[in-house]
Amino acid sequence: MRQASASRPPCRSGLARGGFAGPRLRPSSNSDRPRRKSHARPAMPGRAASGRATGGMLAARRAAQNESPPVVKPAAVGHDAPDRGGLPRWASMEVPTGGNFFDCDRGAFLLEFVAFMTNGITTFLGRLFGARRISKATFVGRIDDGCGLHRFASRRNQAVSDCRCVGLLAEALQAQRGRDPDRGARDSLRALREAATAAGRWVDESRIALFGDLVSKRTGESAVYWNSGESVFYKVKNPEAKRPLKRTGDNDWVYEHVIHNILFPEASYEFVGIGEETGELRVVLRQRAVLTETFPTRRQIVRALAERGLRREDRYFFGDGVVSVTDVGEHGDNVLLGDNGVVYFVDPLIRLHRPAPDVIEFLTGFNPEKPSL
Repeated sequence: MRQASASRPPCRSGLARGGFAGPRLRPSSNSDRPRRKSHARPAMPGRAASGRATGGMLAARRAAQNESPPVVKPAAVGHDAPDRGGLPRWASMEVPTGGNFFDCDRGAFLLEFVAFMTNGITTFLGRLFGARRISKATFVGRIDDGCGLHRFASRRNQAVSDCRCVGLLAEALQAQRGRDPDRGARDSLRALREAATAAGRWVDESRIALFGDLVSKRTGESAVYWNSGESVFYKVKNPEAKRPLKRTGDNDWVYEHVIHNILFPEASYEFVGIGEETGELRVVLRQRAVLTETFPTRRQIVRALAERGLRREDRYFFGDGVVSVTDVGEHGDNVLLGDNGVVYFVDPLIRLHRPAPDVIEFLTGFNPEKPSL
């Protein structure tokens, strides 16, 4: 019989460390002596709690008393699970014979109980209020706080005009997509060049250098040129830049400036055309300068976005569930405060949650791909 270690004397109290315990088990040399049952939880493997019989002691005791260890059966699952009349597992959990309630799996009990109560409360509230699953656009369209469906219907004519400027390019992209979706980038650029030349919207690379003084090199989406004679900025934009952040499709770049003009008409873009630079497509836009050196406060920015139906979504984005904007902090140069008190959103980053034509339709009621321009 294994004896208690001299360095760890047995606990003299009836409470074992870490839980409820019954009388302390004492090894006995008399095999005929009736065995007292212990309500204490078994000790962790490799660690004997004070006042408890260790695994070696229990094995020796069972060998002396010709007892066989209890057989632990796995919990029945699936079709083998017993029928409890629709009750959860915790409702029919049995307490071991001769034990107490705390001998059962308390962790499983609590998890089952919380799941049962959560499901019951959710079902009750759903029946009480008649909740139904509706689409995001339907939900946003129902609210009346200025961020609903077609809230920029007054800017429909401007959207139609902007889409007409890129109509031939959009048709060329649709034709490419329908004819050969696996066409190479060089072939696609050649087809776009033909369409832009026919519409008078092709910008040669030599012409880009004549736009004005280069203000900033391309560190993000665009290279910016300042033309003091026209008091405008020219932006040569790479449509592939920041696409994962903007979540734009292959052809959404055609309508990005249209969506910007719908949301921020006071700092609208004019589509100049498309060009090629180092073998890659470029979109050329023109924007009138805002002559001010004042920046708005964060409160003014949040209020101006709320007036457009764009509420805070997280730490960086403001949106309505269909379109979101970011890069509009008060410490940057993308938002300016005019002398007339108007907040100008010069160059925010716009994220699309749906294809660009659907976003335009959501905002104005006009879809550039449905009617013929």
